[in-house]
Amino acid sequence: MADVQAPSNVSSVTFVTSGVKAVSAGRINGITTAEAQSLIGGGNTFKGDQIGEWYGFRLENANLSTGNTSFLAPATLTSITMSATPYAVSGGRITNVPAADATLLFTQGFNLVNP
Repeated sequence: MADVQAPSNVSSVTFVTSGVKAVSAGRINGITTAEAQSLIGGGNTFKGDQIGEWYGFRLENANLSTGNTSFLAPATLTSITMSATPYAVSGGRITNVPAADATLLFTQGFNLVNP
């Protein structure tokens, strides 16, 4: 099992396999290695000369008129709660996230604490 440090605005993450995991003392504890890897990201997996599956979060759209963003989410997630607001993953995307929350998610990110 792995432990991951979460961005300061994330209070829980719901995984397909492990279910709801609350953030405690800034960490998500006891998740699978695959779940941890999906959160910390790092880019593409490569197989020979072909690009494999992307993992981690990727900004998809930033709407300057509304201040909301959308991004692609790891396949291991079903939802994430940021600043007390739950955001469901639908079609691999999380939408209508205020720019302030998205900024913390992308600048602070998730970091592996215990593999």
